[in-house]
Amino acid sequence: MGYITHNGYKLFYAIQGQGDRALIFIHGLCGDHRVWSKNIPAFTGNFRTVAMDMFGHGNSSKDISPKEAFESLPLAVTSIIKKEKLKNAVIVGHSIAGNILLNCIEQDIGNVKGYVFVDCAFNANEKVVNSRNQLADSLLNHPKDQLDSAVITWYKTMMDMKADPKDNELILSAFKNLNAEWALDFLKATNIIRQPPKTNLPVLIFESDWLTKDQSERSFYKVLPKSEYCHFAVLNHFFFVYEAGKFNQRLGEFLKKILQ
Repeated sequence: MGYITHNGYKLFYAIQGQGDRALIFIHGLCGDHRVWSKNIPAFTGNFRTVAMDMFGHGNSSKDISPKEAFESLPLAVTSIIKKEKLKNAVIVGHSIAGNILLNCIEQDIGNVKGYVFVDCAFNANEKVVNSRNQLADSLLNHPKDQLDSAVITWYKTMMDMKADPKDNELILSAFKNLNAEWALDFLKATNIIRQPPKTNLPVLIFESDWLTKDQSERSFYKVLPKSEYCHFAVLNHFFFVYEAGKFNQRLGEFLKKILQ
């Protein structure tokens, strides 16, 4: 376990494993580092694994503004890489963390050898951005004493509520330590139209039917067609938890190929 400090704000991360290769896991909105707990054990024998809590989530500082939290996360990732002397790192991001990965690509942070986008929506145009802002605003319109339950109800629409209750408990556990209003403001802070990323590094894209069911332009694969691609034919956003074995195997194949 460790912390790095950025502008006086603390960012928490859990580090395990061994080796001269590293995996950095970044959770999505309303999550925390524990959501990767069914994935990390598959890699600790050959990798140093880092699972971080984004600012505003988990054990990280919550008094930072959503805008500063979003803009500073690539620097925080860089600080972890330097502090832990990580080499040959691959960054894995779920959902809203795709925007963090984009910022890391644009800033060309050092010692990174590849990126993995896990059901991340690409902000391709105003339609996509506006729909996400409308979602945030509709939830923020709830009275404060009803906001937490409203956000959890929305979150469950992205889950498989017929799955193993332990998996769903894992996914929802981060809400015990979350300010829902802050999280929705963070969603809006990340919600800007993006340009297709330009990188020569290897990229793996995982996507589900849930991601593209109503807006196919949300697909990262549309803007990174030369990337490796893995499709999960499921209507949930957390297949890396529910189908961890399949996810871990495909991720492992990618890592073996790019980090020989």
